[in-house]
Amino acid sequence: SKTAQLPESSAPLHSYCIEDFRWKLWRDQLESQEQHFEDGTMYHKIMVQTADTLRFNWLLHFMLSNQYPTLALGPTGTGKTLCINSFMKSLDRNKHATLS
Repeated sequence: SKTAQLPESSAPLHSYCIEDFRWKLWRDQLESQEQHFEDGTMYHKIMVQTADTLRFNWLLHFMLSNQYPTLALGPTGTGKTLCINSFMKSLDRNKHATLS
């Protein structure tokens, strides 16, 4: 069986994901692309990919694919609704339905 050794770094463990049995920083998984938005896009509807949003999307995908109930908690304005709505839009509409 394969094992992944803990990373030798001062970065906190939650800064890492495991891919192919190797620890990788979430920030290294970010796509280095320019993001374009339509003129007049409301500021609160802009989703900027960060290590935190990648981690949150991975967690949502894991929870949904394993049929675990999920609740997002946090202070107002931290992007909970935006992240969840963005995640829901990425789902296969033939397998998942959304209510609003």
